[in-house]
Parts: sequence; structure tokens; C-alpha cells
Amino acid sequence: MQTYDGMLHRMNIIDNHYHTVVDTKNGLEFIINNSGREYIVNNKGAKTIDYELIDRIIKGIAIDTKKFQKLYNRLIYRQ
Repeated sequence: MQTYDGMLHRMNIIDNHYHTVVDTKNGLEFIINNSGREYIVNNKGAKTIDYELIDRIIKGIAIDTKKFQKLYNRLIYRQ
């Protein structure tokens, strides 16, 4: 996650303790508590937003990397 001051923070989705979605006058705020720190993702002023990605971050949905790694290796092998 990148904060307003440009700092980058690593998040491990396994350490997500809780999440909430708050409807404010400026739009939706997605609040995620990860390892004792709160991260807020706001959609104010966003032209587009990937809600599926936000959902994966909030709920900590694991991505099957082995499946995609096999596909990548197969495509490289065919070249």
C-alpha cells in the first residue's frame, strides 16, 4: 500500500485482522487492519477503481500462483 506521502508499506493478507466499509460524503472508505496498523483506501476522485482487487485485499483471498506459474512455464516452453 502506498500512503499519501509516497511511503510504500508491505502487507501480508494473512495478517488482516478485520475490515470495514464506510460510506462517507466523499465516497466509500475501505478500512483494513493489517498487523495492528489501519490502512484506508478511499475512492474519492477515482476515475476507475478495481473493486475485485480491493475485495481480494480486504478479505485476504489467496491467489493460486502455482496454476499461473504452470501456465507461464508452458507458454515459455512453446516459444
